[in-house]
Amino acid sequence: NYARKLYLIENCIYGVDIQPIAIQISKLRFFISLVVDQKTNNNPVDNFGIRPLPNLEAKFVAANTLIGLEKKDITLFDSKEIKIKEAEMILAKHKIFGAKTVKTKRKYKERVSSLRVEIANMLKADGAVGNKEALQLSSWDMFDQNISSSFFDPEWMFDVRDKFDIIIANPPYIGSKGNEEIFHKVQATSWGEKYFERWMDYFYFFIHKGLDLICDKGVLCFITTNYYYTATGALKLRTRIKKNHIYKIIDFGETKLFESALGQHNAITMLQKDICEKATIIIKFNSRGFKTNSEIAKMLRSDSDETEVYCKKKKELFSDNDNHIIISSCEINNNGGTLEDKISAHSTPLSSYAFITMGVVTLSDVVSNKHLEKFRIDGAKKGDGIYVLSDKELRSLNLTKEESSYIKPFYKNSDIQKYYTKHETNRWLIYVKDEGVPIHLPESLKQHFERFKPIITALKENFLKNEIAASVVKKWLKNGNYFVLFTPKKEIYFTSRKIVAPYRSKENIFSISESSFFASKDVAYLIPFNETFIYVLLGILNSKLVLYWLKTMGKRKGDILELYAKPLNEIPIKIPKDIQNFETVVKNIIENKKEAPQADTSSLENEIDKKVYHLYGLTYDEVLIVDPETPITREEYEKLNK
Repeated sequence: NYARKLYLIENCIYGVDIQPIAIQISKLRFFISLVVDQKTNNNPVDNFGIRPLPNLEAKFVAANTLIGLEKKDITLFDSKEIKIKEAEMILAKHKIFGAKTVKTKRKYKERVSSLRVEIANMLKADGAVGNKEALQLSSWDMFDQNISSSFFDPEWMFDVRDKFDIIIANPPYIGSKGNEEIFHKVQATSWGEKYFERWMDYFYFFIHKGLDLICDKGVLCFITTNYYYTATGALKLRTRIKKNHIYKIIDFGETKLFESALGQHNAITMLQKDICEKATIIIKFNSRGFKTNSEIAKMLRSDSDETEVYCKKKKELFSDNDNHIIISSCEINNNGGTLEDKISAHSTPLSSYAFITMGVVTLSDVVSNKHLEKFRIDGAKKGDGIYVLSDKELRSLNLTKEESSYIKPFYKNSDIQKYYTKHETNRWLIYVKDEGVPIHLPESLKQHFERFKPIITALKENFLKNEIAASVVKKWLKNGNYFVLFTPKKEIYFTSRKIVAPYRSKENIFSISESSFFASKDVAYLIPFNETFIYVLLGILNSKLVLYWLKTMGKRKGDILELYAKPLNEIPIKIPKDIQNFETVVKNIIENKKEAPQADTSSLENEIDKKVYHLYGLTYDEVLIVDPETPITREEYEKLNK
């Protein structure tokens, strides 16, 4: 076993991480793996039977995987002279790997260092790399355990020219918000620019890099969050993945793998670089809470009640909608299509019936702990209103009736319930839109914003790095309008008759709002093009069928639905012929909720569900797929068809 492991480590295994400490830990793990297979004795002269451990500097390197070397040729070692030096380098690294004395290691370490400089100069002379790249190559020192290389090149660092057969990774999961500098370093390269996408996660870059570094038929195995299945910023990634073969997805759902990140929803994706139409194996966890590695392994090995295993063809796995990855199992009907296909058939997207947008973006509703740490605001404390004020803070401004036109009632997404919207609030929004010219605020509002100016301007100045936002922000600052809302939206969206919904919830929650209802971006606004259909739309959107659709075809974060403009726009809508009958039931529910928000309207909601199921042409067996616990009996459902 020792000899076999030693051979595999030297010839088959490589590692790279941007953190030197991670590389040291990896080396230690491999050392331990070798030590446990050594046979000891009692002879101190023989070092008690313990053989010297290998030197792993050429096997594990600290480097930025995402920043490649800008080469003018595809490979570095093309000329005859350079190939000779390459062979010397490989031999010297082999000698270092097996060196048993400090003297031997030092000898070949010096040889590797001198060869590195020689080859870099030869590459520069041959025009394979430029001056900057030659300097990078010659200055990279694999023996310095405390630094991380600014670039990664497997040919230079590992002598690997023909790509890798298997890549296993656990990349960092970070979004672009607050990490602009990290993203910019990658985006600034020609490779990064190719794969960068707005709203993407950093780990998408690593999957793209893996696909570049893997050989044909090679396999990538990544553990990541599962949000890339439907994320808006993952379109490029999904499109590229679709051109290959997803061999297996293990979706952990609400099963938590990392105690330090219990809010994450993780998945393991095994991807083969192969153009084929083979089915994908899906293993879906139905358990909840944290599980140890041994518990996870046991659940994967056995026929566990807490996991589902099934296969999906590529055409079922990828939807026509931005190549969303749909991992839920699909029931195939007699016509060879899925229930989702049937629901979509002869339907029209919700975007044809309503304009959908999200609420305002202030950047700073109230003072946070971060604000207090970064800025010195006299007398400020956590929770003090900046754009969103309490009753007391509003009264302290002592605004006249005319000046109060800037003040709007502000609501939370929790103020929205199914068929009922709360219209009493103790929170108030200072609604100031840019008008292209300097705005002259009432004195009390001006003083209020001046107090928090360091916070407001700093948050807006962050967007000067963004080409699209920079021109707008510069105009605001030039006109002295630093205090305008970052994304105010049109006032009519908040004051007109509309349907509102919380951005995140475990179920579909929609309600009609007929008066001013200003809220943050965590509330969705559906403004109907024709108010004739507003009650019908409300009933359909609150139905069990739409809940099923959103869970299988929409965007989710674990058990939580994410109801922003894109997934809402795509909900398939059918308008019934008998609108009045449908409306009557919806209005009855609304009236009951107005009288008592907690009123039990389940029987009326069941009526809506029955109407929606029939509207979309579902059989009773298909109803049971949508809602296995439906209170609707087969007899009463099928009676409606007669």
